[in-house]
Amino acid sequence: MKFLFCIIRKGKSRVISYGKSLDILVVASVVCKRAAEEISQKNKIDEKRAMEIVLEGVKETQSHLIPKNT
Repeated sequence: MKFLFCIIRKGKSRVISYGKSLDILVVASVVCKRAAEEISQKNKIDEKRAMEIVLEGVKETQSHLIPKNT
């Protein structure tokens, strides 16, 4: 069994996961695919463009989470 559990509260998040790194990456990829499908359907755009939007969001979020070396 593999799982990825995320709790977001008051602007902070916590991730609890179980499994090998590659397994967790697969779980995260499935979540991104599902998000892209939702965006595609709701905004009537193709899934490729929707996935680009999801990945841009992930990159933007990560840039805020990774501390900058000073």
